[in-house]
Amino acid sequence: MRVTGNVVLMVFENSDSLRGVKDDKLKTLVEWFSRVETWSESLVVECRRVWLVCEGIPFHAWNWNTFKNIATKWGKLMAIDNSCEFPSSFDRAKIQILTNVHGRIDEKLELKVGDNLFKTLVYEVDPSFKPNSWVPEDCDISLDLVPQIESLLFGSDFQRSFL
Repeated sequence: MRVTGNVVLMVFENSDSLRGVKDDKLKTLVEWFSRVETWSESLVVECRRVWLVCEGIPFHAWNWNTFKNIATKWGKLMAIDNSCEFPSSFDRAKIQILTNVHGRIDEKLELKVGDNLFKTLVYEVDPSFKPNSWVPEDCDISLDLVPQIESLLFGSDFQRSFL
């Protein structure tokens, strides 16, 4: 599972599973990832992935290079939403970026296309996943009732590792 930004966390049920991956799949993992190391509590993730909505892009500039140029203001373009490939309208595009910006992104830009400038609004949207969205309304989710995340994800018999 991706934890945040460009960090991937792999959780293993037991030491044998972890050892099996290290012995049999390490070469593949090293090809896929820039760094492979054991998880530690000192891990600091410097970047995050965010979805940005871009409004005001003219249809004749609706392409990968335009989205990439917009993304470079804050980071690196990672993905373009499927709805942009065959849009039913050109009123907004949704792109995903990898950024070191820790504050919320919300800016007005002037996009130069040829000799013309187009006013463009770019803003960050909340992810669709809401941590408590599955909890029934009548459920008490006070902190006293919620067990520590560590004990849920990593019981004493689990090995921790991240890529």
